[in-house]
Amino acid sequence: MAENLIGSFDNLKFETKGIPMVYCNSASPSLSFNDIRVYLSEILPREMSATSSEKAQAVESVIEPRLCVVFSPEFAKSFAAALTLSVEKYENVFGPLRTTPTASQVKEKLGLPTT
Repeated sequence: MAENLIGSFDNLKFETKGIPMVYCNSASPSLSFNDIRVYLSEILPREMSATSSEKAQAVESVIEPRLCVVFSPEFAKSFAAALTLSVEKYENVFGPLRTTPTASQVKEKLGLPTT
């Protein structure tokens, strides 16, 4: 059913000028019986060194919440299907996405102890 609903909007066009944009690199969903909330955040370094270094450095990160989007459970399911379809189309055009590294892989790349 979600595919039929999504497909019905294929030719929909609307103006994008003036629509607010929020960058995020972290999403945290929460749910209740009536809705699903997705808190969009940006993870960024708490502080940076003013000097440049050829070696990667680990820094302490902070999570800055940017926006909360609230969906009905039914719309969240349709939105998830539309987002999945968009990612599939992206990969068909640009190739597979990178996999998310584990914490130990990140530490290894930064030259930090993995224990």
